[in-house]
Amino acid sequence: MDLTAALLAHRRGALPADTLLDLVWPDQATRLEPSVVHTAVARLRRSWGPGSITRDARGYRLGAEVDTDEDAFIAHLQRARRAGTSAAALAAYDAAVALWRPGPAYGGASEELVGPDRARLAQQRDEARLALTQLLVDAEDAAAHERALAEARALLGDNPLLEPAHELLITALARLGRQAEALAAYDSLRLTLRDELGIDPGPTAADLHGRLLSQDPQLVMPRPRTPRLELSRSRPPAPLTSLVGREAAIEQIGVAVGRRRLVTLTGPGGVGKTRLAGEVLRQLERDLPPDTLTGYLDLSALETAETGEVVDGLARALGLPSRGEGGVSALSATLEGREAVAVVDEAERHLAACRAVLGPLLADCPGLRLLVTSREPLELSGEQLIDTPPLEVPAPAAGTSEILASPAVRLLVDRIEDRTGPLRVEDQAAGELGRLVRQVDGMPLALELLARQASAQPLAALTELARRPLSLAGEPDRNPRHRSLRDTVADSVEVLAPEQRRVLECLGVFAARFDEPAAQAVAGGGSQVREILHDLVRRSLVRVQRDDAGLGMRLLAPVRELSLEGLAARGEVAECRRRHRRWYADRWRDAPRSDALLISVRDNYADHLLALRTALEDQDGAPLADLAIALARVWAVADHHEPARRWLTRVLDSGLLDKTADARVRALRATLLVHRDGAAAAQDLETAALALEEAGDDRWLTTVRLNQGVLYADRGDYPRAKETGAAAVALARTVDDERVAETVSILALWTALVTPAAAPPLIDEAWALANATGSTISLESAVNNLFIAEMQLGRVDRARRLLDQAAARAVPHAPPPFLVIARGWSALYDGDPRAAALLMGTLVPAPGEDASDTYAAEIFTCLGRALVDLGEPTGDLLLAGAAEVLERHGTVLVPWQRPTRVPGRGGLPAVTSSQALGAWLADVARAAVRAVEGSADVSGSGHAPRGS
Repeated sequence: MDLTAALLAHRRGALPADTLLDLVWPDQATRLEPSVVHTAVARLRRSWGPGSITRDARGYRLGAEVDTDEDAFIAHLQRARRAGTSAAALAAYDAAVALWRPGPAYGGASEELVGPDRARLAQQRDEARLALTQLLVDAEDAAAHERALAEARALLGDNPLLEPAHELLITALARLGRQAEALAAYDSLRLTLRDELGIDPGPTAADLHGRLLSQDPQLVMPRPRTPRLELSRSRPPAPLTSLVGREAAIEQIGVAVGRRRLVTLTGPGGVGKTRLAGEVLRQLERDLPPDTLTGYLDLSALETAETGEVVDGLARALGLPSRGEGGVSALSATLEGREAVAVVDEAERHLAACRAVLGPLLADCPGLRLLVTSREPLELSGEQLIDTPPLEVPAPAAGTSEILASPAVRLLVDRIEDRTGPLRVEDQAAGELGRLVRQVDGMPLALELLARQASAQPLAALTELARRPLSLAGEPDRNPRHRSLRDTVADSVEVLAPEQRRVLECLGVFAARFDEPAAQAVAGGGSQVREILHDLVRRSLVRVQRDDAGLGMRLLAPVRELSLEGLAARGEVAECRRRHRRWYADRWRDAPRSDALLISVRDNYADHLLALRTALEDQDGAPLADLAIALARVWAVADHHEPARRWLTRVLDSGLLDKTADARVRALRATLLVHRDGAAAAQDLETAALALEEAGDDRWLTTVRLNQGVLYADRGDYPRAKETGAAAVALARTVDDERVAETVSILALWTALVTPAAAPPLIDEAWALANATGSTISLESAVNNLFIAEMQLGRVDRARRLLDQAAARAVPHAPPPFLVIARGWSALYDGDPRAAALLMGTLVPAPGEDASDTYAAEIFTCLGRALVDLGEPTGDLLLAGAAEVLERHGTVLVPWQRPTRVPGRGGLPAVTSSQALGAWLADVARAAVRAVEGSADVSGSGHAPRGS
């Protein structure tokens, strides 16, 4: 059963055999072979049919011909929601509920495997039953009310704490004239909630109780329904919850409506346009003259797109006589000489009719002002467009206070507290809240739907729901277009022309932002794609993003999920993924490291990483090395060695690279390991050197020689390092590599350690070359080496000036860690140990990161020396620990960095693992830095420029 459940739960993707082993046989997976999976799948295939389970390079998946109960259930729900309150809706809900058999979804499967899907389906089943019961309660015959009573009792039998079911039970009893039983049902609800949860019934149930006591006739029998939806309401929907995070937007819109006569709020469905427009109208009404007409027209309630209905609806919204027969001219005559402000909501439903009515009205009626909400512009003269973005989310690195202050988290917490009471948010919970809001892109509807689940499960359990936002569903009384994110997004997507929909689905393969050329490359439609892309932006399905990286576009999470579903149904996922990774690989093929490369890969990091992942999954070797090299250059500058080691190892182990590509990737892996795992780096460099010499690839051989020199220097063998550096310089000069400046700077450093008198000319040459490149990263890399060389020569003032001159250059990225280290050393020797400690504190490895390498040892050494100068006793611990780490690696610091006195190691913990020692030192370092941060600023306190 678990194998069946795994395939069903992941039917939109492929599952490799080893993944199925882990999912289905977790306790035995390490002892079993993939053949167990092949046998089990073959048995299922014989039972279900030959096309029921397919297999490709990525793994097993259910065949396209397989129909599941879940698919049918969801289809019935969607039909029911689209049908509103009609007989068709009742029939569709009936069909959805009838598909359920006794017991939970995925009966017999393990909870670990299908827990989230089982909970999601159970929730959707309850929602379908509630919606069905609500329709029966609202019907006008006793038979329907009897059935509603039975359905409500059945619901409560499964979930006695489901308050909406209690409310439906009370209403059904009242409809049947059984008032005493209805009052008893309310008392039962009140006692149950008090005994089980310690709370009282909510406002809806309390209102029902009051209406029972007052014998409200509308409670006994509902008002007969008209055969069509009400055209409009004169007032916007009354808010049931607080408005969070939109203070600036309300002010901006209010000012715009005061200055312009046609303001259109655009944005995707579920972003909160209606709520904003209603709040703006309520605030405007407080300041408008009493004779100003105001009104609200909900265009989603119109069944047809006739201009007469729009005229009639707008007239009624403003409290004027119906003008449908007289048309626009009659309404214009009525409005002549009068001031009026109206909200026209969801105009995208009837754009043509809106344009035909609102344009002439605005031209004829100078006192009329309109605030329109629409997923796309009206494109009328004088229209001011105001985009309604999702709520701002906190950055991944944000602290607890910053997370809790972000609008998206404020909304999520507010809605959760509506259901659970006040939350106490610790640091871990704050991090989970930040991840949740980022997963759904800060979409208000998604956040409200997520909050609905929070009363039944912990925050951490919501991650899977947020990862698949289309599965989120809301209360049955919501607007049918907003009862789930799937309904909201599908409402915009279903009206697209086939080619527009194809392009949107292709764009689903992007992980984050993309630009127009990337979209054209992935969609593969030539110049037509450009026009379609602009139309998708106009329809708010593609979001325009302007930031420091320039102008880009992206899909919000629900749109992306629906697009990928459509792409899978079309059978074009593999081809779009191929075009996606080729686009990013081709951009930097054979390109040397440069500012442009680093900035581009950084700004499109998520898509470069996705491209690398899909190349491995799809066994596509052609772009693999180019993607790995581009990413590794960013990892090297940012010192992200753990992801680099992991991904580059996967690439090298894939067997998809040719000999030269393998050597280049090995050279980069060695660059990232050289200060952390010298033995592994040496092996990579030796293997790479042989292949690169054979291929005559001097550019990459330069990288190999440089890193071999670094290994010699780390062991204190400076003469060998200088010799190897000279060979690297000779190679670099032959290929005119951008890195000549950095290569000469490294040779200058090693020369300063061996023959100091010969170093100054090399320092001057390297500095001139670095300035001539125009490359910021080349300059920073060279300055780091030249700083160390100047310090070794005792020319502290010249070393400091180098750092100052590098800092004066405009940098398009954050300073790399190696330059921060140099600034820390400079501060220490300038007599400012506090500044040195704070700078080094930014580089102390975080919990869980490796802190046992020579890179960390240098950080601990500088920090320890600063703490000793500040009189902090933990300084000696860090100096002793750093010495232990260096000794275990067989490496040394350059002479001027070494402390003149290394304390005894008696204060270190008795640990044998280098990782455990590094983790302990990192904990000590973080605590010491926090103490320095909380102390008075002692910079400039008279410490002489010196080391400890």
